[in-house]
Amino acid sequence: MRWMVVACLAVLGACGDQTPCGVDDDGNAYPVCNVELVKGATIDYCPGDQWGSPDLCNSCGCDENGEVLCTSITCPGGGTAR
Repeated sequence: MRWMVVACLAVLGACGDQTPCGVDDDGNAYPVCNVELVKGATIDYCPGDQWGSPDLCNSCGCDENGEVLCTSITCPGGGTAR
């Protein structure tokens, strides 16, 4: 569960701003998915991390290029789950 520790440390700023997800064998920083939460607050996720979307029906994840990808299924009842 290394990714959970890295994501939490990145939020707290303990990982440093340059490489919160670590580096590959060539010394290149892994990309970061920066997700806005509320009113400008953000959280960084590393490639491979997954989390639930705000509608509670879908899920999101950070891909190897630092892009956020989310499913887009219709919630039960056709609306947004709460």
